[in-house]
Order: sequence, then C-alpha cells, then structure tokens
Amino acid sequence: MKRKKIFLGLVLFAMVMSITACSMSKDDTSETQIMQPESISAEKENDGQEKAGSHDIQIGVEREDENKGTEVQQSEKQELQQPERQQVQNEADADLEERLAQYREERESMTNVAMGNGVSGYGAPNAENFGFQADTADYMQNFDSRELNKAYETAKKYVTETLKISVETNAVVYPCIDPGITEIYEAEDKGVADGYDSENIFVCEYCDNGNWQYLILVRDGKDSDWSVIHYGGSYKE
Repeated sequence: MKRKKIFLGLVLFAMVMSITACSMSKDDTSETQIMQPESISAEKENDGQEKAGSHDIQIGVEREDENKGTEVQQSEKQELQQPERQQVQNEADADLEERLAQYREERESMTNVAMGNGVSGYGAPNAENFGFQADTADYMQNFDSRELNKAYETAKKYVTETLKISVETNAVVYPCIDPGITEIYEAEDKGVADGYDSENIFVCEYCDNGNWQYLILVRDGKDSDWSVIHYGGSYKE
C-alpha cells in the first residue's frame, strides 16, 4: 500500500514537472517571438540609414562634379574671350598710334615756321579734330609762360646734353598729346612722379629716330626749378 502511494506521488511529481517545463518552453518561445520583430526593425532602420548616407554622398559627388563642370566652362569661356579682348585692345592701340602720327605730322608743319623779320611761328592743330579730348592738351594752361619756358628749356637741355640725341624734328621737345601720358594729371597713381601734385608735374615729348618718347619733369613748388626724373614710353615705368 505504501509502495502504491509512493508510486502515485512520483507520477504526480513527474506530471507537475512536465507541465512546468512546457510552460517555461512556451514563455521562451514567446520571448523569442517578441524579440524577433524588434531585431528586424533595427536592421531595417540601419539599412535605411546606410542607404540615406549613401544617397547623401552620391548627391555631394554629383554637386561637386557640377561645380567642376561649371568652373571648366567658365575657364573655357575666359580662354575664348581673352583673344577677343586682346584683339580689341590691339585695334584700339593701332587706332591711337595712327591718330597720334597724323596729329604730329600736321603739328610739324606748324612748328618753327618763318614769319618774316627773323620771327618764327609755333602752332598746334586742334586736338579734337583728331579724336582727342580737349583737356588732353589743356594741361598746358596750368602754367604761365614763364613756367613753360623754364620747363621747355630744362627738357631741351636734357635731350641734347644728357641723352645726347640729335633730333630731326623742327623743335627738340613738344607738348605731349598722348592721353596715356597726360592722364598723369588726373590719376591717383602718378607712377614715377608719386608724391608730387599735378601743378608740379610737367610732361613733354621728343622724337628719337622716329620713336616718340616722353619726359617727366617735377619741381618742389611754383618758384622752384624743373628737373627731369624719367624718360621713356610711360610714366609708370
């Protein structure tokens, strides 16, 4: 009788353990099933971030390529425009030289002209007739006759004695008509005459074997002597 009770007790214990094990197994399975959707969601989120990052990189590369393409186009456009600008500048320079030559030729016919009784006449063409602005030669009006005589004498002596040039023109030096030189009176950057006011600067021109050159003279004040500080093709050299 005792053995039967013990046997029944063991059977009941085994059944309880079996039920408990099944219950635990179901709980584990449930937890596993609950965990799986979360893992899938995280993986999808990571994949989305990677794709978004890849997309942003692709857009950045495309924009960089577009910028490079724009820079190349602008560079090519500038390269194409450069010869055109140079051609325009060359044509403008050639036109200026032609008008200067015409003006100087007519001026020469009006320089040192015998007037009779040992008197010689000196004249100059109308600058406007040759396409020059009136104020190109008007800088001469900044000086009185005494100042002009002193400036011309200083310039003449410099050409004949310092440079030792024997000119073939009717006069040794002439008023300057080239706007590229007379602009010194209005320019902020006065080149070799930097530090001098316009009323203390005088420019004139002379011809050396067919090549016209320019003299830049300066003085300390109205009653001071003129001195040549530069000669050549520009006041900026």
